[in-house]
Amino acid sequence: MNVFIKSTKTEWEGMAYVAIYGDERKLQDADIGQFVSNFKDAYVILKNREKNKECGGIIKTMLSNNEDVVEIDPRLLNDMSAVPGSTVEILPLKPVYATHVKVAVSKSELNQTELQNLSRTYLTRHPLSSGQKKPIYSPFTEKITLEILEVQPHDLAIFSNNTELIIDAEKTTSTIEGLDEVGGLEQEKRNIRERILLPLLQPDFFSAHGIRPPRGILLCGPPGCGKTMIARALSSEIKANFVELSGSEVFNPFYGESEKVIKDKFNKAREKTPAIILIDEIDALGGARSAARGELERRLVTTLLTQMDGLRALGNVIVVATTNTPDVLDPALRRPGRFDYEIHIGVPDKKGRLDIFNKLTKHMTISAEVDRDEIARRTHGFVGADLMLLCREAAFEALTNKYPIDKLTDGMPEIGVNLEISRQDFDNAHKKVKPSALREFAVEVPTGLGWKDVGGLASAKDTIIQEIIQVLKDPESFEKVGITPVKGILLYGPPGTGKTLVARIITNEAEANFMSIKGPEVLSKWFGESEQRIRTLFAKARESSPCIIFFDEIDAISAARGKSVSDAADRVVNQLLTEMDGFETGKHVCVIAATNRAELIDPALLRPGRFDYQIMVPLPDSAGREEIFKIHLRSKPLADNINLKIVASSSEQFSGAHIAEVGRRAALAAFRENNFVVAGTKVQMKHLLDGIEIVKSTIKNVEKPKVGFL
Repeated sequence: MNVFIKSTKTEWEGMAYVAIYGDERKLQDADIGQFVSNFKDAYVILKNREKNKECGGIIKTMLSNNEDVVEIDPRLLNDMSAVPGSTVEILPLKPVYATHVKVAVSKSELNQTELQNLSRTYLTRHPLSSGQKKPIYSPFTEKITLEILEVQPHDLAIFSNNTELIIDAEKTTSTIEGLDEVGGLEQEKRNIRERILLPLLQPDFFSAHGIRPPRGILLCGPPGCGKTMIARALSSEIKANFVELSGSEVFNPFYGESEKVIKDKFNKAREKTPAIILIDEIDALGGARSAARGELERRLVTTLLTQMDGLRALGNVIVVATTNTPDVLDPALRRPGRFDYEIHIGVPDKKGRLDIFNKLTKHMTISAEVDRDEIARRTHGFVGADLMLLCREAAFEALTNKYPIDKLTDGMPEIGVNLEISRQDFDNAHKKVKPSALREFAVEVPTGLGWKDVGGLASAKDTIIQEIIQVLKDPESFEKVGITPVKGILLYGPPGTGKTLVARIITNEAEANFMSIKGPEVLSKWFGESEQRIRTLFAKARESSPCIIFFDEIDAISAARGKSVSDAADRVVNQLLTEMDGFETGKHVCVIAATNRAELIDPALLRPGRFDYQIMVPLPDSAGREEIFKIHLRSKPLADNINLKIVASSSEQFSGAHIAEVGRRAALAAFRENNFVVAGTKVQMKHLLDGIEIVKSTIKNVEKPKVGFL
């Protein structure tokens, strides 16, 4: 009986369920849906005659319908090499229990006993065939894939509690089934599909048009961003033989043995095509020969070059290499004809992080209060490996909150079915996990910060929101109308007016990665090291774009050239000028700088194209001071006699920092009067006025400049 595949049900993934809708008479005549004694389920065979593939399914529901259609587990669809909308044949399956099943398992942290128990839980009642891949999930670990190697007495036998499960210790299988399982990186996955997959899957069509399949791809990017995962997904996508070459197995003290390992790997790929050869961390094997210290390194590079040239006649063998330092590779390796494409796998943006997070938590028990968008927004600079660690840490937090440490130490507790990961668990985990891509410069930006936390600055707010934040959030739209994204913003004004706060709010509103560095941190006594730090900073920002670099007290490293005693300061300014408006400028990298000595900055930095906007952050006026007082006093217990207009008028020439200090001193005085008892503590008008007088005297006696000892 032929049926039409209507759709797949994601929630059925790995359960082998089939829902059948069709004519009841036809289904009865075909003996579909008949139960056999000793079996709790009814089974069917799904056969794709075009691909000559079949698999078994468990009938979940069977309902009358005018049209003969099925809804199935997406894994069954993959086993048959079918797609939604295609037609398959369904036949009745007379169930027979399997005596033993042999499987290969992807790399897992579970021990053999746990793996056996978990595999049995997932495989019981399933009809199994050799070649199938079944996903299994432990409550708080990543996905594990089982590949069915052998089923006795025959394929489509039913796994039962009495079936012997044999786990092959020598063979492993891949966890990734295709590029769709890789989170984020949509543009990179599209490029791989167009440039690599299609020529490999349809070689005759492309050869007829004079397009040869690529011979090699170099995936470069920061550690943990998914380079190896993409290479494995690529081999699964084209059902290719996967050959892995690692540096540790190549190096051999005996002459010629290292080259022999490389040759054997390439020969193994040639024997069974199509094949993908993965060279992970190729910089260990293919470093520049001019910089190599020993003869062995040069011979290895030469062997690699020779073997890759030998693949010319075999279009269905492709070399995929990964590295996070592409500049150290030998130039001969990077030319077209060897590595035809260099694809940069960058740090994911907010949308990519959300996609990765959703894929990682797909089979984890997450509380409804967890805001996934907020987690994606807070995890600036996180790569896929960091997000995986974040999920694992949150799972540990949930586990240790549920069970005391001594109970976990003494013995294995019974796992509760209601154990779920809460928002607080993710918050605690986030404090422990630091972003790999921005490890040296990462700063936590509080997600609650907004313009509600800034008093005054009405004109500056409008400029920043309309002309800066909008450009940073949606640069593509501005580019379409010929507006280049903003490259730099200089915030200047007296100390304590909120320049750093405004920079953090811009970052929070723009939802970009954030790197903060103090001006004096760049300077070093060693020759050339200060410039190197500037280069490293901007290189990491370009890798992590869209990204905002925040320089606090930039006057420390941008003084006008020609006025300093040493030329080291001038070299730092030159490097900063080059990075901000040079040949390698990043399109989605913005520099925000703050200073209270704008007159010291080199004029070349202030031109459009570097610091496009110079925004004055002045001392607040009376209305602005009133707003700032409201912000700083909203969390304090206030008496009814508070008149903020009088308080604001009494604090002439106060900055935001001064007003915050007044609020702190007033609250402390009220708390002291009440003998440090929370109940009954109220901030009175006199406390605020006294605080204002104290701060005024500090401004007069300490902050105002003096001449000599006067």
